[in-house]
Amino acid sequence: MHFSQDNAFDLEVIDVVGGNNDKDNSDQKVKVMGRQEFIPRNHLVKFSGPRLRSKDIKSGAQVQFNDGKGGTGTGVIDGQTNSEVCVKTEEGSNKLQQWVSLEDIHFLYVMVFSAHSLKNTDKRLSMGGVIDNRSDPYIKIHLQKDGRDSTLQDKEGKANHMHKTEVLDDELDPVWNQDFRFLYFGNVKSIRFEVRDSDVKVGSLKEDDFLGHAELPKAKWEGEQEGFLDELTLTNEKDEPMKDDQGNESKIKVRVKLFAPKGDTMDIGNKPALFCCGSQMPV
Repeated sequence: MHFSQDNAFDLEVIDVVGGNNDKDNSDQKVKVMGRQEFIPRNHLVKFSGPRLRSKDIKSGAQVQFNDGKGGTGTGVIDGQTNSEVCVKTEEGSNKLQQWVSLEDIHFLYVMVFSAHSLKNTDKRLSMGGVIDNRSDPYIKIHLQKDGRDSTLQDKEGKANHMHKTEVLDDELDPVWNQDFRFLYFGNVKSIRFEVRDSDVKVGSLKEDDFLGHAELPKAKWEGEQEGFLDELTLTNEKDEPMKDDQGNESKIKVRVKLFAPKGDTMDIGNKPALFCCGSQMPV
């Protein structure tokens, strides 16, 4: 099976047979959409998948959902079970509560694949004059709202506005292959990806070194069936491209897709959470 950029991410994988040894790159039998395929193990990448789970829900978060009447409702989460959330809504001067299925909630699915040509802020020369230390990058992913500063949203914590990838040590061309789900609401204006170098700090309030940021506006993913899938150039605070020591522009590769309630053309239904993609995709 050829995993192109067009079809790599939404294949429904039912089961992976064999290949328990991570060093085994032989073809693995994979059941994909009702048929069996043989795919090289190093072409398989596991993601959590675009299905909202109870752990993605936090009390106090704004949410947008199918109101059961053919329209869309909005409110604030006030409680939850494994399959539903209790939402406080306002109609005129009245505050109401209703239970909403997880499958009726809008959310943004964000996949962070990789970065390349990151700036090295941890240069350290060895005795032989060779650089033996590199940046330890991670990415903070912010949802930004109209009329509010995104850093304030992060401090709220429970409002589910920020996620962060794991830190990868000594990597200027890191591959994360991680995915995240954000509760969606109408006044989101963009997603900000901020790359930083994790520094060990003892008794210091100094921030981790800044490696660049990129902002993806709402228009890039909303209304698009496949969402956004591409590289973004990292820039500094003056919107100038960040570059590595060789003058190459720093970039990250991401995917952002809006999933709407069941019945919508973007509905995922009950697809399994295991997805596969070609190993070349994060490059």
